[in-house]
Amino acid sequence: MSLRERRRRQTALEIQAATLALAREHGFEQITTEAIAQAAGISPRTFFNYYPYKEAAVLGPPREISPEAIAAFTASDADLSDDLAQLFKTHLRLTWEGRIETLRAMIELTREHPRIMALHQSALFGLRETLQEVIGRRLPDDPVLSRLLALLMLDAARVALEGWLSGDETLEAQIDAVFGRLPDLGQILTRSGGRA
Repeated sequence: MSLRERRRRQTALEIQAATLALAREHGFEQITTEAIAQAAGISPRTFFNYYPYKEAAVLGPPREISPEAIAAFTASDADLSDDLAQLFKTHLRLTWEGRIETLRAMIELTREHPRIMALHQSALFGLRETLQEVIGRRLPDDPVLSRLLALLMLDAARVALEGWLSGDETLEAQIDAVFGRLPDLGQILTRSGGRA
């Protein structure tokens, strides 16, 4: 990432932090883009250079999977479920390290506001497409399985996030616990009668 890109990302994160702080203090419906801009120390025009509306500022800048994490996943020949868990842990660490409370606040607002949820779902669609392509590098002969695994991975990550939000374990421990159960799915699906 170039210096300019790092500065731009930092400004986007500062706008997100200001949005979440104001929402916590005044309620999301009560805040304006002008108030967010003032709290972030920028002009309203600069706000709109980063986000089209306040709901987008809640979610922050796009969270793409790093090329390094993708390369490590693609090059590995280890157990697929372990590598998928590692891919998510690396992604979360690079995206949220030192910002866990920001993640918690973002998820809470997403749950409470349908428009933020819709934006979040749209972002997840893009992430699913990336995951499908990345998994497809490991399973080049089976695009249907790659797509199904991408859907499953996103839902497994959601289950891990929900467990983390409601419990005492770390997010990485929740990812390990949830993704560690994935091999059980194959056994259940192939077991006579499909019972656990």
